[in-house]
Amino acid sequence: MPDTKAMTLRLPAELADDLHTVAAVDGQPISEVVRVAIAVFLRKRKADPEFQLAVVAWISRLERLANPPTAGDRPDLDRTQPDQPPPGRPPDPTRQQPHRPTLTALKEIR
Repeated sequence: MPDTKAMTLRLPAELADDLHTVAAVDGQPISEVVRVAIAVFLRKRKADPEFQLAVVAWISRLERLANPPTAGDRPDLDRTQPDQPPPGRPPDPTRQQPHRPTLTALKEIR
């Protein structure tokens, strides 16, 4: 078997007993029965149209997180002071200013 990764799997007692029984009857190691079951599950799941749509949505969310909008994309983000409200909106006196650690403080954390 090419590259493998060791994993720990915790199962309810009844499921573990069934797994032992199937492996013994089939004359297979438990690990092989688990590998086959996982491969079958993944093949079916990947072929499911709803899952495919969920993957596309998940990738889209990751891309948005990796490429947040810039001031050029959204003029309302182009502010000289980031904690200022958008133009035309008065400051909210109840809003706490976010804590912005200094570079020195960040270096001390390491």
